[in-house]
Amino acid sequence: MPVQCIQTAGQEACPEGHYALYEHANYNTPSPGKTSPTKGQTVIANESVSSLNGYHSHAGLTTSVVNKTKMNLELFINGDFGGKSMTVAPGQRIDQLPKEFDNAVSSARLNAVTAGKSGNLISGAVGTVTKTAAGIRDTAYTALGGHNGSGLRYQFVQASGMDKVEAKAPEGLIVTGGGFWIPDIHNATHAWVTGNYPSSDGKGWTVEVYTNPGYPRPSITAYAICVADDN
Repeated sequence: MPVQCIQTAGQEACPEGHYALYEHANYNTPSPGKTSPTKGQTVIANESVSSLNGYHSHAGLTTSVVNKTKMNLELFINGDFGGKSMTVAPGQRIDQLPKEFDNAVSSARLNAVTAGKSGNLISGAVGTVTKTAAGIRDTAYTALGGHNGSGLRYQFVQASGMDKVEAKAPEGLIVTGGGFWIPDIHNATHAWVTGNYPSSDGKGWTVEVYTNPGYPRPSITAYAICVADDN
């Protein structure tokens, strides 16, 4: 189905395999005790959109989101996938975006899920190291590593915590990719990923999650794929 911009309401307006960007909170439906809105402008797509202005000037109108794809949906403040971004996980819905993104989203990009539960990124890893990741609040650090069939030295690193977590590359290695695992994030309506990115020096992978005040903070596991910097 091509990208559509229609007047509609409710989570069910988003078909499976698509995402929907709603003009109003609660997916264009009334909040408890309210009688409006009953519908609103909604962009429905199953592909990346570099400029929401091309769809009835929807840029800057998104307030709630449903992601029924199997990919991470990254929402950007600027067009052409620029500026600050936040990530909506596969299957997740958000009844109101945080203040920084509310009525500020200008482009949306679908990204393949690059990390899942422990062990999904690198197979055949051998050895285990456990220690505390210095400078990261409430975290536990683990690493699996070895050599692949071509002799490439690598380690698969993870760190767990809340709010902001960084998986750091061990000495002599650099990060080549990463991602995150958050249990039941697809059921969360008050917590979402606002950062999923490599550090500027190539030595870590950081994941940030914003939780609306008064709601439980989810546990985050950040993952990093590291290889020897002399390979």
